[in-house]
Amino acid sequence: MGVELGHNFQRYHEQLSMFDTPDLEHLQQWQWRATQALAKPLATKVEEATRLLGAVVDSRASDAPLIINFSGGRDSLVCLHLAMRVTRDVACCYADGGFELPQTVKYVRERCEEFDVSLHVPVAGEVQIPHRTLPADMQTLGDFVRFYGCWPTKGKRWCSTWFKQRLMKAYWRTLYSKDVVLYKVNGVRMFESATRLWKYGDPAHYTRHIVGGNRFLRYDAEHRPCILVYPILEWTDQDVQQYLEDNKVAVHDGYKLYGVSGCKWCPVHPPEVYAKILWDYPAMYDDIREIEDAVLRPAVAGGVWLKDIQRRVSAMKSVTKGGVA
Repeated sequence: MGVELGHNFQRYHEQLSMFDTPDLEHLQQWQWRATQALAKPLATKVEEATRLLGAVVDSRASDAPLIINFSGGRDSLVCLHLAMRVTRDVACCYADGGFELPQTVKYVRERCEEFDVSLHVPVAGEVQIPHRTLPADMQTLGDFVRFYGCWPTKGKRWCSTWFKQRLMKAYWRTLYSKDVVLYKVNGVRMFESATRLWKYGDPAHYTRHIVGGNRFLRYDAEHRPCILVYPILEWTDQDVQQYLEDNKVAVHDGYKLYGVSGCKWCPVHPPEVYAKILWDYPAMYDDIREIEDAVLRPAVAGGVWLKDIQRRVSAMKSVTKGGVA
């Protein structure tokens, strides 16, 4: 068993045992299936992914393009490259939640120009996200944090739900009627975490959501009858890296500079990521600091204040400029 699967399967097993007595026979069967998926050669995974995307393209009943949810990260970049092997009728969608790295939108535009595909960029606060129980004017991260008095966390990443996923869904509703089936390609990989391994790899869970018995296709519960497509669901980090290297696809330079791509603020970013970004962009987090001050809650994982990180970075830069080692 690969290290990636072994670690996450153990975590999933431990989490499950906290709530109920696990069905060991079921877990063993599922572990075997997941291990088989992990062991597939990359060439086989590429062939399966392109076959899936080809079937999706052929099944479309409208003139809507194949939509790539393109974050600018490696996984969605692989999905875009795979899709272009199958069809030119592709559109990318990047959700600007208002907390993006400055290079990200630029990078996304460059890749879409390179592949000659259209790019849609819905912006939080400009596209109206519908609410059922919340005030209608709650449309940005700041609105939500001020309303709830707390920040999203690693275990409750509602920032992604609202300002990425629901923002894109609200945008597409403005372009297509509710009866049009849109196929939206996502770069989710089930071996990334214990939660995803359960959500996308455990038949006891995923069979409730899949389309026609195909676990790589799922109904979008909040945007029916649209369908989510997962071509790299069984890929590993190594698969993604190898594919991009083999095809000489340029990745977001945020990985090299800061260790992340996409968002400048994220509930899973450790303090050192913010320090690296602040070194290059001292005023980058002024908006986030304003929200911190308003709710009196630190925005960084582990209860760290951005103002403290900014203060340390400023002190380090002062020392560096003064010529002190």
